[in-house]
Amino acid sequence: MSEGYLPANWTTEVIAHLGEVQLGKMLDRSKNKGEPCFYLRNINVRWFSIDLSDLKEVRIAEQERDKFSVRDGDVFVCEGGEPGRASVWRGGDSQLVYQKALLRFRSNGSVIPEWIAYRLRLDAANRVLEDFFSGTTIKHFTRKSFLNYSLPVPPLAEQKRIADKLEVLLGRVDACRARLDRLPALLKRFRQSVLAAATSGKLTEEWRVEEAVGDDWHDTQVQDIAQQIFDGPFGSHLKTVDYTSSGIRVARLENIGWMNFHADKEAFISPAKYKTLTRHTLKSDDVLFSSFISEETRVAVLPDSWSGNAINKSDCYCIRADQQRCLPKFLMLRLACRSTFHLLAENVHGATRPRINLGQLKSFTFALPSLAEQQEIVHRVEALFAFADRIESGLAEARKLIDRLTPATLAKAFRGELAPQDPNDEPAARLLEHLAASSPTP
Repeated sequence: MSEGYLPANWTTEVIAHLGEVQLGKMLDRSKNKGEPCFYLRNINVRWFSIDLSDLKEVRIAEQERDKFSVRDGDVFVCEGGEPGRASVWRGGDSQLVYQKALLRFRSNGSVIPEWIAYRLRLDAANRVLEDFFSGTTIKHFTRKSFLNYSLPVPPLAEQKRIADKLEVLLGRVDACRARLDRLPALLKRFRQSVLAAATSGKLTEEWRVEEAVGDDWHDTQVQDIAQQIFDGPFGSHLKTVDYTSSGIRVARLENIGWMNFHADKEAFISPAKYKTLTRHTLKSDDVLFSSFISEETRVAVLPDSWSGNAINKSDCYCIRADQQRCLPKFLMLRLACRSTFHLLAENVHGATRPRINLGQLKSFTFALPSLAEQQEIVHRVEALFAFADRIESGLAEARKLIDRLTPATLAKAFRGELAPQDPNDEPAARLLEHLAASSPTP
């Protein structure tokens, strides 16, 4: 059934004929008088829910309370921010009021409130709602535009059947989305568990037995397994004015992620400036470590494409490992561990931007296995991380499908395909005629 076709007993009507629309209270401390009262803001109104965790107060005169009151069944629509975002208040009659950034719709009995919110959500998803917005840079859904907003209207009884069905179906969609939203945290814990097992020797316990090798792990310091450890140039050696649009790359803090080098974030200096900074030249397999570790350790291996034509910036520590003793990727795994973060965080300096110094990194002590076991550990971690990456990729696709489910379900509802029509239902147009005839003449 096409969107332009209306089932029997349905009609199309503008909001102005379905109820009352009132813009919220203007906030002006110099003019607001009366008793303090909590009020709803634009930010409190989400799609199909109202967040009461962060309410503000406004003074309001007694004679204004009814005008800006919040009653059960009121539909609140965002005038700005995300124009058209809407939810129905189902908390009973309330002492709350609402501000000017919100529009309040009160049905005249021709539509159930949820019907309005569902239609706004559908038209926001298919971008039809944008035709009603005003403004160029900042969009607004004004009261005038909302009053002229039209939508299909089924018989009242059918609206209720459809709304009941939508509540169940969209509830399942939300539950599915909530389960998907928990997966990133689980995958993060999985990766950290893999690292913990890998760098403690547990991941390769069976391998050592199968290969008949001993438990040859020994404590060492970062400085003992490094050919070089150096910081990038700082102060007058490298200033903002030295950056150019092309030339020699500069590896900065922005490039260093958690076991990931962000090669797309490029900055350059001129070849002439580089001649004074050649001792900071980076090579393939250099391990770059961010001195700032406020939430986690950020460490990455330099990609081949940056080798020989890049330097590191201040606070991007470079560790050039002696690969006869320690594999760069194993060192990266060890430094990326949660246990490393906790050990280093005990001695961080700086309250605003906590950081460790180069001396602390050099003296960091960790357990080091044989090269053969390091290679096996790196191989196993990469395989397990690839498994987690595939799950993450599938999660992204699942989220796309979930995001399409809500508008697809709503579109079906507004085509009359979600609940059966009953020929005995009073036609929507007739109900509207009765309401118009019984309403007082303005």
